[in-house]
Amino acid sequence: MNKNFQSYLYAICAVSIWGTTFAFSKFFIPEYLNFYTFSMIRLILGTSTLFSYLIISRQLRKWLIIFKKKIKLITLTGILFLGGSYILQYLGITYTTAINQSIISNTQTFWLIFFSFLIFKRKPDKKFIPGAVFAFFGVMLIILNNEFKISSETILGDIISIFAFISWGLYSLLAKELNADESKETSIYITSSLLLLATISIFPVSIYFGLIDHITKLPLNLWPLMIYLGVIAIGLTFLLWNLALSNKNINPENIVIITMLNPVIGIITSIILLGEQFTLKVFFGSILVLSSVFFVNYDFRKSKKR
Repeated sequence: MNKNFQSYLYAICAVSIWGTTFAFSKFFIPEYLNFYTFSMIRLILGTSTLFSYLIISRQLRKWLIIFKKKIKLITLTGILFLGGSYILQYLGITYTTAINQSIISNTQTFWLIFFSFLIFKRKPDKKFIPGAVFAFFGVMLIILNNEFKISSETILGDIISIFAFISWGLYSLLAKELNADESKETSIYITSSLLLLATISIFPVSIYFGLIDHITKLPLNLWPLMIYLGVIAIGLTFLLWNLALSNKNINPENIVIITMLNPVIGIITSIILLGEQFTLKVFFGSILVLSSVFFVNYDFRKSKKR
């Protein structure tokens, strides 16, 4: 299989799974869990799965070598930009609307471009900016409704959310750098390290917000879904995401723009599971996002040579 195609496939699989989490989260929040305890349980399950695999496959020593080798950048990325992103994102949602934060979340691609140029002096392809802008408009078509508002009531949450997705953009950029000079096989070591540090950083916050009490009160029939959200939608997806970012031939922004498929997957899942309506606005928005992501990542020059 072509290496670039494989990387895009990893990213699309990760984003597709992430897209389902919005609809599934409604089975837990706010009736049984809050945002922090919901994320903490998922992180514990995802991180435990990866480390169980490392222990069973006797790769724990190899993981420790990579961890020690890159401890400074791993610690910065895992605690500040991955753990910090979760904390800021869920702090922000308590002061703004879900609609506002959904739109703000899709600015992470632009933040990644900004910091990629600022830190590493890397410029995106000429077609990337118009493609990203059209994809962003497609996302707004899907998400926007009469509930969208920017006011004094939401401004604090909006600002916190902006910082959250600046942090998410930096996470993807630095995860790319962490994998840049390593073999593909070491992605699981990098991913395990980042998730472990994110789990440690969020743990005190989740304890404050009632983690232990929430775990004991979570109905047994919801645990299979929670295991999916932790093991698959955290453990597997972050591994796939880091594998996609590890491809040296693909710019990180070309991978991160695929996150704009998130609301497309989210709305499809919500239609199937929650009975939400599929409108023309959603249809055209989805087409715009899909075509923009394809436009950004398709190599037209190679196609012409054929």
